[in-house]
Amino acid sequence: MDVLEVPANRQKGWYLSLMAPNTKGPAFAWLDPSRLYCNPQALADCVKDLLSPFDSDTIDLVAGIDAMGFILGASVASTLGKGFLAIRKAGHLCVATQSQNYTDYTGREKTMEVRLDVLKPA
Repeated sequence: MDVLEVPANRQKGWYLSLMAPNTKGPAFAWLDPSRLYCNPQALADCVKDLLSPFDSDTIDLVAGIDAMGFILGASVASTLGKGFLAIRKAGHLCVATQSQNYTDYTGREKTMEVRLDVLKPA
């Protein structure tokens, strides 16, 4: 499928076919979503589908994890008219943070951080 092509009948998840398979080995995610982001209708439909389970929820702030989460998270936040909180890899923020260790998709142990000044109770 051409990266900018939009099918006449857009079934839920149609944009997933734009994601390219990994050709660089196990250090990379198994699918590359960057082609999906180049197609404005695909990105809009993906964001709509991501939001559908939360239709009745009150959302104050949208967070996304470094770095692919920044793209979808910021798109979701913009669609909702809300702010976006970047959850960063450790050492990238120069403000007070809280850290959390995690295992990434390759099995490597890493640490992520979130700034504290925008998080409020409730």
